[in-house]
Parts: sequence; structure tokens; C-alpha cells
Amino acid sequence: MKIFFITSKLKNQDTASGSVIEIDYMMRELVSLGNDVTAVTVYSRDNDLTEETPYKVLNEHVTTPRLIPAQLAVYRILKKYEKNADIFHIDAQYIYGAGLYRLLGGLRPLFAYLIRPPLIKDEYVSYFFQKRYQKKTRSFGGMALAVKKAIRYFIERFIFTPVLANRVDYVSCLNPLLLKEHRQFGLTKADYGLIIGDTYPMDAVMRKTEITAERYQVHAGRNGKVMLYCSGRMAPGKGYDLLLEAFARVQHKDRFRVVLGGTGPEEGMVRQAIQDLGLPKYVELTGWVSREKMFEYLKMTDIYVFARWGTTLSALTLMETMVFGIPLIVPRGTGLAWTAGKSALTFEPENPDDLARQIELLGADVELRKELSRQCYERLKEADIDPHQTVVAINVIMKSLIFSPKDKYPLKSFLQGYRHERE
Repeated sequence: MKIFFITSKLKNQDTASGSVIEIDYMMRELVSLGNDVTAVTVYSRDNDLTEETPYKVLNEHVTTPRLIPAQLAVYRILKKYEKNADIFHIDAQYIYGAGLYRLLGGLRPLFAYLIRPPLIKDEYVSYFFQKRYQKKTRSFGGMALAVKKAIRYFIERFIFTPVLANRVDYVSCLNPLLLKEHRQFGLTKADYGLIIGDTYPMDAVMRKTEITAERYQVHAGRNGKVMLYCSGRMAPGKGYDLLLEAFARVQHKDRFRVVLGGTGPEEGMVRQAIQDLGLPKYVELTGWVSREKMFEYLKMTDIYVFARWGTTLSALTLMETMVFGIPLIVPRGTGLAWTAGKSALTFEPENPDDLARQIELLGADVELRKELSRQCYERLKEADIDPHQTVVAINVIMKSLIFSPKDKYPLKSFLQGYRHERE
């Protein structure tokens, strides 16, 4: 198959994160399955790919991030490469432009990858920082913004989704919670979407870092203190505020070494909160570090905490942490909890007291930590997140989209049967 991926950008191994890593792995695996794969980067000015890839790379130079101009640009890109492709794989942020392509007679099937909630719903807040450091104000500008958002919600929910988004041929998704959210927003293709988790190159990372499934079992309990780690961009919704509020409630703080990685717009508030909560002697800030350095921190980590993320979202960092066999603490009933399965303790979302209890519990019980580490590798073998299995499933479904006679073998019936066989 000639598969064209329409994606935002490509990065080198040291600067790549999130969906960039997932898409790169997906393309490499599809090449290994015998396909001719091409990546078309929409915002090519953001590329910094410095190594040869097994797939071809074509650069487009879209400059606007605005919704409608960006979607129109993607429509033009799809038309431009239509004759060269058998099928298009698109990041779902471009789903309206892709739907327009099909609406106006586009000939190639579209496979959309749902990574985030519907575009209008993509918003995050740091609740404790908001209470502690940010003044709440009411203004005409704020009211105008709320009205604008309400109008955009109506347009996306009742016009763009039914008229455009529903014209894509198939969707894959990180987890069932996110798929359900898209279905509730009106995306009917979510009825039989494929759950694939975060396609993370775990074999390559384990070889590179010399990680084995037994490593944590051997080293657990040998650190002088229990190292609690959290790393990411210090931005709204990442949960640094909640983690610090929770750790301030931990009774036996001297048992722990807390390491926070990353930089971002809320870094100043993170530093201020550490001071205000009396935590300087317990908390270390690493700033931005390379992936190699982050891997070294993960090797030393006893517990990894995801204090907050979007309720229906998954996180590539979660998969990365599981590959290192690190016990997890995640908010209950979320996409993170679904991905982690039995490898995590859970706490009531936005409840720092409950989070503090889980930190105390896991920090005090080395045998529990060993069991959660073992469960990481059990979970990674399961079909709905194991990247070896999910990419093969993508390959099978793409072939069905291209080659199956639609009148004799309806796609929906085929996929329902395929999912039943996998389960």
C-alpha cells in the first residue's frame, strides 16, 4: 500500500515527544510490513529531523494555526497528493479538512487518529495555582470570549462534525473513554473505532537503555529514600499544583525525594508553591533535560505520579514509564487509569488528601511496588495497547479500506467481526 501520513511535524529523537513519537513509530512499523509510506508535514518550519528515516518525507509550509485556514490547507494537501496515495492517515486535528476532501469528491479513503478531545473542548486549568496565585476577574473581553466559544461549539458540534468529520472512513483512538467522548460529540465513526493506545517504540527503548522486566524487582528498596518523579511541561492541566499540595500533606516526608522535571509557563508558580508549602528540602527541579537524561532519572525512580491530565486522555509518558516498570499513581476513572490497568494505584481526581494517602501507602510498601512493576509488563502485552499488535491491526484495516468491495463486504460488518476475533 502507498500510505500518506498527514501530520504536523517531525522531530529528532532528543526533541520528539507525544504524538510525534507515536506517528514515527507507526510509520516505521508499517514500512516493515511492506508498505510504501510517506510523511507529509503540514507545519514543516517546525521540523528538526536530523536522521534518515525508512519513510519518505515531504514538506508543506502552512503558516496559519487558525482553524478554518488550516483545514482548507489540509484539503488542498490531500488533493495535491491524491494521485500518489492509496490511503491517507491524518492527525484528527485535521479531520474537518479531510472531511471536506471526501465531501467534494476525494477518491482516497481517510484513516483518522483521534489523539485529543474534539477541538473546541481542548482546554486545561491548574486549579490550585488559580486559587493561590491567579486573580479571577470579570471583563467584557472575557464575556466576549465565552460567547465566541459558545458559537464555535455550536458550529463544530452541529455542522462541522456531522457534515465533515463523519465523512472520514475510519478512526483509531488512544482509549475507549476518548472514543466515547468523540461519539457523544457526534462522530458516528467512533461506533467501531480501533483502540490502539500510545504506539511507543518500547523494544528499541528497552534495548537502548538496557532495561529488562526484572530490573525494578532487583533494585526496589535499595535507594536511601523513595524517589518520586514527575516530568513534563509546566503548563496548565499538568498537575504540578495538585502534586505539591498533596505532598505537603504527606506525614513522613523525610522518606521521599521528589524530583520534578520540565519547564514552561507555570514554572514560576511551581517554584513559589514549593516555597509557600515549605517543601524546598524535599523537592528538586531539574529543568529541561534531554531524553537520555530523562531515561537516567526513570532508572532511579521508585514511583511516578500523574497528578492530572485530561479526563479522557492518555499520555505517551505513561507508556514510557510502564516500559521502565515503574509503579504508578494516577487519577481514578481516567484514560490514564485505563492505560495503566493493574500497574497503578488510583486516587480521587483533584483530591490532594487522597493522593497523599496513595503516596504514603506506596512509599511504605516495597512489595506492593514490585507487584505494580510486574503488572506494567503484563499490561503492555495486552492487545489494546501492545504496539506490535495494534499496528498490525491498522495495516489490516487499511487494506480492507482500499481493497474490499464495498457492496459485498461492508466495512462496518468486517470491522465488527475483526474486533470480535481480537477480543
